Amino acid sequence: MPLARHFGVNFCTPGRVQEHLDRQVAYMRFCGQDLLVYPGVFYQGLVCNRYVPRFHPDHYLKEIARRFDREGLGLMPSIHRLSFPDEEGAITRKALADGTIHATPLSINDTGRPNPCASHAEGPVYSVFHPETQRRIRENLRDLLAELGGHPSFRGVCLNLNYRDSLWWGGLGSGYNDHCIDAFEKATGIVVPV
Repeated sequence: MPLARHFGVNFCTPGRVQEHLDRQVAYMRFCGQDLLVYPGVFYQGLVCNRYVPRFHPDHYLKEIARRFDREGLGLMPSIHRLSFPDEEGAITRKALADGTIHATPLSINDTGRPNPCASHAEGPVYSVFHPETQRRIRENLRDLLAELGGHPSFRGVCLNLNYRDSLWWGGLGSGYNDHCIDAFEKATGIVVPV
């Protein structure tokens, strides 16, 4: 990331997180801001030192929270989950041909095929209605609460809702699969036409 995003300090360099946070706080005070919404869960998972492609120091959110506790500022991590790396490879010719793909959390587009990647122009890769997607999002929430729950600066979690996000309900072009349709029919008694 360009240094401008770090306020001129690369927070990934050991020993420079506090200097970065000094500048973050100064910027927020100067602009009259008292709440930072920052990704806690980004495209592929929890933001931490192991997360690629966006490297962060370990417990970076906790470092922000500690500093913001002292400064009287608020922190709200967001969940912006696009994919689950261990599900990659689930789209196979066999799964498409025999229909087993419909039992997975993958979202099915109006083409009858799944969205193979979470791009900015496509719909969600995973259906928010599927229990496995919901389990993983709850797991992300638990991780964020474990990391930040005791901090006065922690103001809750922002659920990032946009068309390509795993939290999005979908639309006419994307977001539904047989699992979702079956659950809807069972819950409402309404039969969805083929």
